[in-house]
Amino acid sequence: MKNFVINVKENRKRLETFISSNRNDQNPIEVFEAVTPSKIEQNSSYYAGVLNEGCEYAPIPLSIALSHLHLWNKCIELDENVTIMEDDLVLNHNFFDLRDKHINTLKNFDLLVLGFNTDWPVEIDFGGGIPKTSLIFSDDVSDRNLTDEQFCFPRLNAFAGACCYVLTPQGARKLREAVFPLTKDTYLLRNANSFWERDFHYVAWNNLGIDIAMTLALSKLEARICLPPISYPKNDWSDSSMQRYQHAAC
Repeated sequence: MKNFVINVKENRKRLETFISSNRNDQNPIEVFEAVTPSKIEQNSSYYAGVLNEGCEYAPIPLSIALSHLHLWNKCIELDENVTIMEDDLVLNHNFFDLRDKHINTLKNFDLLVLGFNTDWPVEIDFGGGIPKTSLIFSDDVSDRNLTDEQFCFPRLNAFAGACCYVLTPQGARKLREAVFPLTKDTYLLRNANSFWERDFHYVAWNNLGIDIAMTLALSKLEARICLPPISYPKNDWSDSSMQRYQHAAC
């Protein structure tokens, strides 16, 4: 399986940090040079039609979305599963072995999310008549070691941070068809006025980034999430090309 990390050419420091933290000679990671606003401007005819009328992606989120699209196309072209990563990612020390084991466990899937933002709710569905679930993460970090028996792969309904995922060729086709052209759309994110009283309301999560667009498409895919995750983003907003306001619900 090919592994790709998305990196902006001008930000080699982030790439160097990623490589030093995650180097694995048995599982090389290819660098994909990210689409940038200037590339979109220089190739405006090539990227024409990726935005529907009224869709308000800012230049950087649009660049990120198109970078992912290029790798979805690469997945289809290769006709094999690929792992797509962003360059602020930290991998579990046993990431590749665990990933392969999880894939063999699941067998039939379109998308397997292996890392995501923990500063945002994750919505999952265990099935079997169990109520759909929202996961909220605290700032307290666990110091316990992971064991193989701890992993599960529920259906994924919503997530933030498309920082690490395995995509199959059929999943890439489904995503490409469902996500592009990007549309002015909204996901209703479940929120709680009171957890113990099960008092919920919904907030509008507007389609302003690729993870929101992917969330809107998840119902059309066999999409799973690895819990607990085997990678995590540093999510340092001071060193991010995205701004926090571009990733908010209202």
